[in-house]
Amino acid sequence: MRILAVAVVVVYWGAMFAGTHIKFSGPPMPHAPGDKTMHFVAYAGLAFLWLVAAASFGRVTWFMYLVTMVGAAAYGAVDEVSQSLVGRDMDIADWRFDMMGAAIGSIGFAAIYAAWNLWQGKSKEDKAASDQGKTG
Repeated sequence: MRILAVAVVVVYWGAMFAGTHIKFSGPPMPHAPGDKTMHFVAYAGLAFLWLVAAASFGRVTWFMYLVTMVGAAAYGAVDEVSQSLVGRDMDIADWRFDMMGAAIGSIGFAAIYAAWNLWQGKSKEDKAASDQGKTG
């Protein structure tokens, strides 16, 4: 499971990097989401996947959430600065949407992770009670 979780992050992150560093030519796609929406969704996904990969190695702590947000901030900044090297525009507003997306991705993961842990704990309690009823 760990290898799969890390592989998904690597592929997703690589696709994000390619998507932000290749200048596409031609007419805009009809019904395409706006630039800020794409930044928001991409970083929400990246933060969520980073935390899924972290969870595959063990319990996720507040420190991992902090590392995720700092990592997203750093990568978002590097991403924006490096885009100017390939003829794309650098925009601080894009970075802000990156951060909002990373925060929502982290919050979404935290909610699912908490629900999963609650359900797992309940399942263990039910199993223990069932086992105790059989032996008692």
